Amino acid sequence: MLDAWDTVRAAALADGQPDAEVARFEDGAARRIAELAAELAAGEWEPQPVRRVEIPKPGGGVRRLGVPPLADRVVERALLTVLDPEIDPRLLPWSFAYRRGLGARDAVAALEDARDTGLGWVARADVKDFFERVPQWEVLRRLREAVDDERVVHLVGMLLDRTVAGGRAAPLDRGRGLHQGSVVSPLLSNLYLDVLELNSGKSHVASFDGGVRFLGETVTASTLNAAEAVSHPLETSVYVDRQGSLIRVRGENLVVVDGEEALLRLNLRRVRQVTCYGRVGLTTAFLHRALERGIEVVLLDRGGSLGGRLTAPCASDPTVRRAQYRAADDPDTCRTIAAALIAGKIGNMRVTLLRAARRQDDLDAAIGAERLAALEAQLPDAASLDVLLGLEGAASREYFQAAQRMVDPMFGFTARQRRPPPDPINAMLSYGYTLLCHEVIAALEGAGLDPLVGVLHQHRWGRPALALDLMEEFRPMTVDVAVWRLTGSRTVRAEQFTVEPDLGCRMGDDARAAFLAAYERRMLTLTTHPAAGRRVSFRVAIGVQAKALAAALLDPGRPYRALRWK
Repeated sequence: MLDAWDTVRAAALADGQPDAEVARFEDGAARRIAELAAELAAGEWEPQPVRRVEIPKPGGGVRRLGVPPLADRVVERALLTVLDPEIDPRLLPWSFAYRRGLGARDAVAALEDARDTGLGWVARADVKDFFERVPQWEVLRRLREAVDDERVVHLVGMLLDRTVAGGRAAPLDRGRGLHQGSVVSPLLSNLYLDVLELNSGKSHVASFDGGVRFLGETVTASTLNAAEAVSHPLETSVYVDRQGSLIRVRGENLVVVDGEEALLRLNLRRVRQVTCYGRVGLTTAFLHRALERGIEVVLLDRGGSLGGRLTAPCASDPTVRRAQYRAADDPDTCRTIAAALIAGKIGNMRVTLLRAARRQDDLDAAIGAERLAALEAQLPDAASLDVLLGLEGAASREYFQAAQRMVDPMFGFTARQRRPPPDPINAMLSYGYTLLCHEVIAALEGAGLDPLVGVLHQHRWGRPALALDLMEEFRPMTVDVAVWRLTGSRTVRAEQFTVEPDLGCRMGDDARAAFLAAYERRMLTLTTHPAAGRRVSFRVAIGVQAKALAAALLDPGRPYRALRWK
């Protein structure tokens, strides 16, 4: 609350002219902030009406704002610091407005990236009177999916339902609209617009050949051709689990059909991987096109076990693999890199628990995070891989014990168990780790590395040891977060799973669909990557880390730094 007051005060004084409202609040600010905090904690705080302000638009007309009183702005600013870390990571990487660290230049760069990979057309649309027409019930529904705290949702609901002193700030219907002038409205608008419907009256399709006017710049056709394009965040994974369906190509599109029913149509340029579960057919034409385009095809059985992978021949520098094999035979190099990988995993498990502790006011999670910090502090003194593995195992047990106390008992989760998974939590974790492993294998091969030869996990026939190594730092940030959010929001329920003899717990169709959607959304979530110098999706971050690992193996004096979640 104090930080929120400092931010609001600085904004109010930005023009150097302190107003009377700021002066009144500043006289006794500490007492007033304490009162606000107490009212919020007791559930007694209520927002005051907003003030109507009209600002002329450059092109004519006016923009109607609803400006809250100063005390309410302090509450809103504090609320924003709680909401932003929960909502922003859920937004797709193609959302740029009102997001920390992103702006118009990033949006234009993303459009240029799409052009440079061969995409030739842009659908441009405008949302008429957006802030006045947003259905509040839908905003609150999506907020409940993102924030597992009904008190926060209720607080946002009160802010949405505020009256306007001297008349409404805009001609809104009851139950519709976000007040422009509220600091939480832009974030809520992004949450609502994560799924966008186009208005044909204000939408049109343009070609890069004719130039696309966007955010004050004209993006035209690039001289790059498709052969020069590189992997970028617009590429997605396709998951097909409709039994008896068929994957084929029509023109430049991947098409999934079930009899006469078309299930999916997607431009091949947008596809980086296709994962098939069970009895899914693939035409020869599609397989040839996948090899030409470098699209990986992964075949899994209905339980998620790997049947095989189809990949195009990978042209790599043998120097990288020779360095990798030498490093794998050097205990000191293995220990150094393994320690960095484990430190990344433990640190990211700790942050996962700390976030849960803040969100759920969970003391067990906070205590678990402290124990993980103590284990991580012992890593520099580990004299061998066996000691490192012992610390990693102890950290994983602490982490899942703390997680077990956060999960609804109806899921029957008591500990991490792999084969066979005995409960829904373990079933989703194992399923997700299988998907993540294939992502990492592809990234390692793209970096010129051999996924079978690791520095931490032991070499076994057919075991992707290096992929398991690099997976460690990403498990908590991707798969685990997806599972905890699915269960915390009750998007999946225990009755959507079945237990079969010898096979353990299996996901039903609804649970699998929900998990795949959550997993893909998580892989597209943006995170700050220090080495990349910008925010990238977790899928892109895996590729960046694979290249960093290759560089560390090539140059023993170059340290490997795991990606740390903040």
